[in-house]
Amino acid sequence: MRRILDTDEFCSIDLACDEPLLTYYSRFGMVPIRGAGLRRHAALEGTQPTGGLQPSST
Repeated sequence: MRRILDTDEFCSIDLACDEPLLTYYSRFGMVPIRGAGLRRHAALEGTQPTGGLQPSST
């Protein structure tokens, strides 16, 4: 992590972590941000998922 943060090559660095780790990353000057993610595990297996992206019913 320190190697990435020590370079000026990046405009921004986003990191997803569990809430208890926010204090650790704040030592590097990082600040909490909200985000969302989508994981398509079938893509790792080389298979095509059926259907498109559907909103959840929650």
